[in-house]
Amino acid sequence: MPATMAAIAGRVVVGAALKKPDIVVSAHVSASPAAVALGYIGVPFIQLVYGTEMRRRPKSTSFAIRRAARVVTISEYTSELAEDLGADSKQLELIEPGVDIPDAVIAKRGARPTIVTVARIDDLHKGHDVMLETISLLRRDVHDIHWQVIGDGRLRTELERQSLARGLSDNVTFLGPVTDKERDEWLDRGHLFAMPSRPEPDGAVEGYGIVYVEAGAHGLPVVGGDVAGPRDAVNHGETGLLVDPTDPQEVAGAILTLLRDPQLRQSMGKAGREKAHSQSWPKVAQRLEAVAQDVLLDDVR
Repeated sequence: MPATMAAIAGRVVVGAALKKPDIVVSAHVSASPAAVALGYIGVPFIQLVYGTEMRRRPKSTSFAIRRAARVVTISEYTSELAEDLGADSKQLELIEPGVDIPDAVIAKRGARPTIVTVARIDDLHKGHDVMLETISLLRRDVHDIHWQVIGDGRLRTELERQSLARGLSDNVTFLGPVTDKERDEWLDRGHLFAMPSRPEPDGAVEGYGIVYVEAGAHGLPVVGGDVAGPRDAVNHGETGLLVDPTDPQEVAGAILTLLRDPQLRQSMGKAGREKAHSQSWPKVAQRLEAVAQDVLLDDVR
């Protein structure tokens, strides 16, 4: 809310003016006015940017990135958006988001072929509707296929209605919101993760798709949409498969390929774990700190 952000920005500016930090990290475009204000007392700042915020607030994003010492993006897609809004390619630093690494496996893979999706059910671009059609197709070849849907939102009721109308009550389960432990259990039990994310008419699309990497942390190969941020989150052919997210036949084909090839699932799951570990929060924090140190060295030079 604008009034809340203004109040927070005021407190930040006053507090920082008193402490005179070496550098400021503006974690969202909505926080950038405070960071820009601190520039007037000689404090440089790093601006973090994400796809959705950039699309919804292009003027604010442009204002921030043109004044930032560095702009940290989360994917090639968001780097392109930043350049379109006025960022100099030399000031861009791509740091993929961090993920929590599970302490241990807490559940065994189930015997029943299980696909897991973790996403809000508020946005069409997450691809739940395409997944329903996909499950209808897959059931012809894999009769006991099971799709576990974790998440909640305004579209859930209609999707549940469609699932019943298609006769998929034995193949689809809408779990709703769950605890982190329950989510981790399903990611451990599942055979693969699928979220055919696609652009919406208004341009909404995944700026990255951290859930793909979180699934990889549990050793799951993933199927994602061949668009925008997921192209960074999923290493096609290594940690998973990227497909046309509007084509249920193609989505079904990718899932069937993975279900029929245990060795491929295992190798992609292993690669997914390695990618996730390379993006653990401590490692991501080190990368951001390195950017901050570089900015400070620039000031010295």
